[in-house]
Amino acid sequence: GKPTKVDEVKLFFTQPAFGHNWRLEGSLDGKDWTPLAEETTKPCRSPHVAKVVHEVRFLRVSVTAGDPGLWEAKVY
Repeated sequence: GKPTKVDEVKLFFTQPAFGHNWRLEGSLDGKDWTPLAEETTKPCRSPHVAKVVHEVRFLRVSVTAGDPGLWEAKVY
């Protein structure tokens, strides 16, 4: 139910050596989405870390380049 403050999100992809571009969005109602963080340089790393500091109820990750397999996401 209620919005929760998110400070950081760590994304662990299944093929980190291939590099990934992604976009992280948040929403209070699941309908209207706000961009929170984005990676556009396709780095090879694990995990990818997004510093957010935002109150959300829902999070959505869109993989825009690289293997779309996401094996774990940690939200702090």
